[in-house]
Amino acid sequence: MREARISEEKMKKLLVWIFILCLFDAVVTDFGIQAGYIRELNPLMKEVYQWSRIFFYGCKLFLPLLLLWIYPRLEHRKMVNGGAVFCLATYAAVTVYHVAWMLIVLKGLFIDR
Repeated sequence: MREARISEEKMKKLLVWIFILCLFDAVVTDFGIQAGYIRELNPLMKEVYQWSRIFFYGCKLFLPLLLLWIYPRLEHRKMVNGGAVFCLATYAAVTVYHVAWMLIVLKGLFIDR
């Protein structure tokens, strides 16, 4: 079976979307924790968050930024392409989770009064 190729332009867009979803995840997670609506489920990131919120953001955003910078310089991209598609799907699922809890909170704030 022949593997579908991802053009460099589409890959750049995919990597930018990964960064955007990572940033959304970091901001919304921070807000949710600060407001007491959620808790960090990843034990490692929970420790990082408790140690330093700035470092938390750095950890969340470092790898997507590194990938955006390093991808154009890579000679062999096949494995990165598959991993990036998986990463985007994972962050899309995380985004759905965040939107779901935000809707529940909003419902409680404005409708269930």
